Amino acid sequence: MRLSAVRFETSKLLNYYDGQKGSGKVPDIVYVIPSYKRKDALIEKTLSVLYEYYIDKEDIYIFVADKEQLEEYSNVVAMGYNVIVAKKGLTNTRNFIIDYFKEGQKIVSLNDDIISIEKMISKTKLEPIINLKQFITDGFKELEKQGLQLGGIYPSHNPQFMKNNISTDLKYIVGAFYFFINDKSLKINPIFDLCEDHARTIKSFIKYGGVLRYNYITIKTSYYKSEGRIKGETPEEICKTALYNKYPNYIKPIIKKGRFDISLKNV
Repeated sequence: MRLSAVRFETSKLLNYYDGQKGSGKVPDIVYVIPSYKRKDALIEKTLSVLYEYYIDKEDIYIFVADKEQLEEYSNVVAMGYNVIVAKKGLTNTRNFIIDYFKEGQKIVSLNDDIISIEKMISKTKLEPIINLKQFITDGFKELEKQGLQLGGIYPSHNPQFMKNNISTDLKYIVGAFYFFINDKSLKINPIFDLCEDHARTIKSFIKYGGVLRYNYITIKTSYYKSEGRIKGETPEEICKTALYNKYPNYIKPIIKKGRFDISLKNV
């Protein structure tokens, strides 16, 4: 399904206020992409994927850190996308997105380096999904049916451990690709910046009694990896320790290769 080249229609630079197009009514479902100093990856990967699935440019909102970044992304604005100046820092940007859209808005959040969105065919095979719009539409219908707010996919690109089911218990919703019904009460404290997707999963689970996860859908992407330190705690360990201290009833501490890590309890 992948195209060999990205074909974008280029137009004159759009009128914008802090990067926002004055396009009127917000679509029923929007696709949001936080991006920082990664314009080329954004164009070559996530925007290319959305283009292949016929997602309208008017439905896609790219959030950058500041006006300097807006200048760097000016050609993305010229392509017809909404480019919005938010705040620096991933959690700050995600909180800005929550404030930016109305309560109850249906939002799909993607990293800027997604290569493909895939479905488990067997325990050894993955294939790109056929219709992203239908998957997202069905996902929001299922959220509403179950009375839930947050949905996502299997976090690892490995069919061996995937299952052909949908779950609503406490399972990790990875931040690289998730969808949610906007709830302004569920913003994340920036101290959890390096584990904000764990924090989001727990907060939504506590308020709504579950999170929706499609365990047969995953993505191929370049996940962030912390470099760590030879001695002492890494920033990610400090973040996860703080999260564990706040939510001990929902988190199981584990040690991986001598480092502190967490997993979510089956509650």
